[in-house]
Amino acid sequence: MTNPAYPTILHAIRHFARRQPDEIVLQFLDKHAEVIDSHTWQSLYEASSRIGHFLASSGLKGRTVILLFPPGLEFVEAFLGCLFAGVIAVPAYPPRKNAHADRINAIIEDSGPACALTTAEEKIKIQHNFPELFADPGLQLTAHAEMVAMPATGVNWEFPLPEPGDLAFLQYTSGSTGLPKGVMVNHDNLTVNLEALRLATLCDENSRFVSWLPAFHDMGLIFGILAPLFSGAVGYLMAPVNFVSRPILWLKAISHYGGTHTIAPNFAYDLCVETISPADLEGMDFRGVRFMCNAAEPVRKGTVAQMESLLKPFGLRPEALTAGYGLAEATLKVVISAAGSGIHYLDVDAEDLTRGQIRFAAENTRHRRTVTGCGLPLMDTRILITDPDSGVPCPPLQVGEVWIGGRTVAQGYWQKEEPTEEIFRARTADGEGPFLRTGDLGFVHGGDLYLTGRLKDVIIVHGLNHYPQDIEFTVRNSGVSFLTGIGAAFTIEVEGIERIVIVQETHRNANQESAETLRHACDRIAEKVLADHELEVYAVVLVRKSAVPRTSSGKVRRKACKHELLEGNLEIIADNSPAKLQESFEPAKAGTGGMAFSLLYFSSNEAEFKENKYRLVSESAKFADQRGFSAVWLPERHFHPFGGLYPDPAVLAAWLAGQTSRIRLRSGSVVLPMHDPVLVAESWSVVDNISGGRVDMAFARGWNPNDFVLSPETFQNNQAVLFERVQELRKLWSGHSVQRSNGAGEPFTFRIFPLPVQPELQTWITCSGGEERFAEAGAIGANVLTALLFQTSEELADKIKVYREARRKNGFEPEQGIVTLMMHTFIGDDRDFVRRQVEKPFKEYLASSINLWKNRLEDLRDAENGELETLLDYAFERYYRQTALFGTVESCLETVRTLKIAGVNEIACLIDFGIPSDLTLKHLEHLDRLRITAGGTGASMPIKGAGPAPGGQKATRHNGLFQQPMEEMPSVDQSDPELPILAFEGKKQDYNLPRLRHLITEIISQLVRSGPALPNAEKSFRELGLNSVKAIRLATGLSRKLGIEVLPTMLFEAPTINALAEKLDEILNGTSTVAADGLGDMTEEEIAAMIVRELQGQDSKAR
Repeated sequence: MTNPAYPTILHAIRHFARRQPDEIVLQFLDKHAEVIDSHTWQSLYEASSRIGHFLASSGLKGRTVILLFPPGLEFVEAFLGCLFAGVIAVPAYPPRKNAHADRINAIIEDSGPACALTTAEEKIKIQHNFPELFADPGLQLTAHAEMVAMPATGVNWEFPLPEPGDLAFLQYTSGSTGLPKGVMVNHDNLTVNLEALRLATLCDENSRFVSWLPAFHDMGLIFGILAPLFSGAVGYLMAPVNFVSRPILWLKAISHYGGTHTIAPNFAYDLCVETISPADLEGMDFRGVRFMCNAAEPVRKGTVAQMESLLKPFGLRPEALTAGYGLAEATLKVVISAAGSGIHYLDVDAEDLTRGQIRFAAENTRHRRTVTGCGLPLMDTRILITDPDSGVPCPPLQVGEVWIGGRTVAQGYWQKEEPTEEIFRARTADGEGPFLRTGDLGFVHGGDLYLTGRLKDVIIVHGLNHYPQDIEFTVRNSGVSFLTGIGAAFTIEVEGIERIVIVQETHRNANQESAETLRHACDRIAEKVLADHELEVYAVVLVRKSAVPRTSSGKVRRKACKHELLEGNLEIIADNSPAKLQESFEPAKAGTGGMAFSLLYFSSNEAEFKENKYRLVSESAKFADQRGFSAVWLPERHFHPFGGLYPDPAVLAAWLAGQTSRIRLRSGSVVLPMHDPVLVAESWSVVDNISGGRVDMAFARGWNPNDFVLSPETFQNNQAVLFERVQELRKLWSGHSVQRSNGAGEPFTFRIFPLPVQPELQTWITCSGGEERFAEAGAIGANVLTALLFQTSEELADKIKVYREARRKNGFEPEQGIVTLMMHTFIGDDRDFVRRQVEKPFKEYLASSINLWKNRLEDLRDAENGELETLLDYAFERYYRQTALFGTVESCLETVRTLKIAGVNEIACLIDFGIPSDLTLKHLEHLDRLRITAGGTGASMPIKGAGPAPGGQKATRHNGLFQQPMEEMPSVDQSDPELPILAFEGKKQDYNLPRLRHLITEIISQLVRSGPALPNAEKSFRELGLNSVKAIRLATGLSRKLGIEVLPTMLFEAPTINALAEKLDEILNGTSTVAADGLGDMTEEEIAAMIVRELQGQDSKAR
């Protein structure tokens, strides 16, 4: 075989540095494609050897050193410096967020570096944002400037150079098919690969390489940087982010600097044809391009054709477009299309391909698939297509696993003997080898290697092989306009059967499409796959752009995508998934699909629990964790038996973290104006670490001044303080620093420890008032926690619209915001049984809350027991009918459906309001059945009441969004010592309109003690001074005097003396369409809401 032109890359650099020292070799471009840094051959050799001397004199020869450089020429100097010193370089990308830090930490643990190198600026960032990475005092982070600051001694031409067999660097795999592993590349592997690239691409000293690929990736490092150095050419480098943000910069650089060689994955060419028009290319010239390679992911014929069509008018020769295939384990290149040879395609019979056989397809073949030739092997590289199970080489035109032999194959995985033996030292059935097992499937024809898929990604249905990339291609060409080019097809096991699931990215405006359009798109995709592949798709899931996991080179990570879906981590826009799959990713479905269910606690009275106070919390949380509920919500309450079990939700969340494995742990809510956000962030970060990243948080402003003994100075301005502290807490959570004054009054900048597992905290804002509160939550991208206690369902629907619009205006995806509704919940299989069980404890629960509110309400303190009992009766009826999940699965299903239509995404079921714990736990089975039923049918649940009522069912009337059964109201307390003139007369009385006005005026005058002045008959009852209790007294007095039941809710429908008199006149004279003994056509305002409005001193419409 042909030996490389140079024994190592350093021999090549020394050769050119001596021969043409002042010639430019590398230039780095900025975001405008302008040169901002450059090296001549001599300056590059001198800078690199100086770093090499620094490392060698530090005694690091043979040790690993991790390189954490941002894009720039400093990385090249440091990498070559490692090679000069005999140090094993470990290229990696500097951390930018917690997920990156985790990967870097894994690389550090695996490679065991002696030190880390970076730039001075990057060193400050890493030490500031990720100090835990270098907490070990034995692992130093050294800046580039420190190494090159040594006194110049001139060029050391005699610096000892490495041998071909010496280890050069560890190339950590990008992780498309598993966890990253360090591939050991020696100098011979590297130079054999570089020589093959030089021969195949026809590059020489006149060539100009243009690359935006990341330097820590094999293709960016070897092709983008080392290939021009090995060939004596010039390399133009740019940051990946500049290409991604403006793809035309790549083409601009090629044209402007006379680029001859470049390489990129298929997605980069897709990006160009999607974002660049011919008008953008005016004045550009691509006649000098000899080699424009498509590699690192499946090469699509359509993409290549579009790129050719785009650039051909500006001089690009079609044969310059080539393809290649390689992998880190083979250093880089395995096969590549020679410069000027173009790309070869074959049309094969798709049905035969599923059986592993290759039969060339005629034009009229019903099912054809185009496969792309990746090129020919060079040097001593050998391709063997092998049966992966038997190790027997496959006959011609049969698909098998691609095995590779030759000097391009790397030395194995760093410190991993078992996988090295399995992957790098495979032998055929007759003992031939060793070979590298790639895990890729393909065949060879005409010397070209054609890939058909990956061994582990192959979808096998009825004994036939289907390749996910073929299905993904069908999806992209299904005719749905708002799909991107990125998707993943894979299988999940459902009841022992492998089912096909497709996750497909959409463009950013897709969430503005109607629900019907999105559902149709899912169905269209499934139909297209069925037609083209005869495969039934179990679920199609549409996600936001960039949601599908990819490697650093742009490859779709199907296994990771499957994991993210089943863990509920994908941001789903729409899907047509069956309930069994929905249960797996229900928490991620913010604005679409079925209703999510969670559990919420608020303990009515701590004093009632003698032992095992938290048993219900523990057992129900474990039940919810096992059954697929979304979360458990833990409140914050202080200094009162009502909610007294929950002074610190972080403590309980940490306790539950050890008893659960998947359910989200949420505060519901932390009254943030009472606390320092630093301490809150620290506490909940600990919980996030204990739970493996399962923390979410809701925040409230607080309303009880007694609670604010913890922070009295923030009570008056609690709303503004809330949002200021939410932003500070978010900042701390994401790893950023904040500044405070220390004990000496000096500025002190710090960040929290431990850092949370999750780089971003999902937050809720508790909204109990008007539209402004919902808009404020939307403006900061938070979710919403609310309750019907404070608003009608119609008002809630309107507020949700305001909330989503606020998200849109502030740059957040409107439908990704989660609206969680708290509802008291008890589900059984008999409605009468449910009512009997909930009435007494629920009234006691309300009584506990009223006892708490008495501190703020003078009228509640003065109210007599009979009046409070009446208040509780009405409150219970209101709750039972309209604001709680009390009943059977069937009766509650309609409520869930209606809430979903109103825009609610999640119901937080409050279960600890006084029903015995054993009974509550037993009946969670019914709640779980409701959860599954509602989640499975979602917005498509049948609307009850559309046809005749079933036999025996009471008639219903519409009340806002709900339909509620009409039931008997409880009797009214008939004793009222404060109203002696209103003795109950026992029968319906004959009052005309003037007498009714007089009666109402007289009662109100006594209630508000207005003196001789009569109340204004056109003013609202609130303006006249009637609060919640007085409204009940007015209704009770009218009931006794008139001989009919007058509900306090009637005062909402008729809010003045004149209006109420007219309403009563209609009832008494039989002209009213409202039954006197029913709820009437009332709004959904209830007595409890009246209390809260009094509590907060303002009308709910203004909150």
